[in-house]
Amino acid sequence: MSDQGQYKGMIALPIPTAISKLWPGVQDHLHITLGYMPTVTTNQANVLAMLVHDTAKAFGAVPVQLRGQAVFGDNSKVALVIPNPRLRALRNVIITRALKAFPKIVDTWTYPNWRPHVTLGDAKRTPRISTDTTFVCETIEISLMNGPCYEVAFKEEDHDDADSRQKHSSVPEPRRAGRVDGKRPGRGGRDGRRRVLPR
Repeated sequence: MSDQGQYKGMIALPIPTAISKLWPGVQDHLHITLGYMPTVTTNQANVLAMLVHDTAKAFGAVPVQLRGQAVFGDNSKVALVIPNPRLRALRNVIITRALKAFPKIVDTWTYPNWRPHVTLGDAKRTPRISTDTTFVCETIEISLMNGPCYEVAFKEEDHDDADSRQKHSSVPEPRRAGRVDGKRPGRGGRDGRRRVLPR
């Protein structure tokens, strides 16, 4: 983080814990990156979180299918995502709206062709595991490296009592988030400040 409160960040679909816990030896905070932000402030993240919130309400949960693995970039082992129309449409809407609000905030030049994947860790150290599976992503998040993380749910949940409704309508303080810059395994832990936006 700089003196001006600038971070590196990403807009991503977190992999459900029920899936990631089946893969021993992989890095923390598994996700599908929709857009990487080389520089973002907390004020910009607040605006983007509301844009993502509005978009998520229109889409519903996103089905994901993983098939095969590959090595990307600086020797990172990844599980490959088979793109589907809803996933592509979601990304296109979010990136378009983000760039309209803040031109060049999302890096679309380093990798102009989006190849959705889940980074598992260092190719030499990550154990051989099968990652071919299907699941549904029910949340989307904006994570800032060593800064706040904003989480938005795609679909409504039923809450039976008034206390539960009050709990889920509040906006807690964001927690500190871990690394999201893609440099080494273990980045982007969930020990950071997390703000769950109301549905």
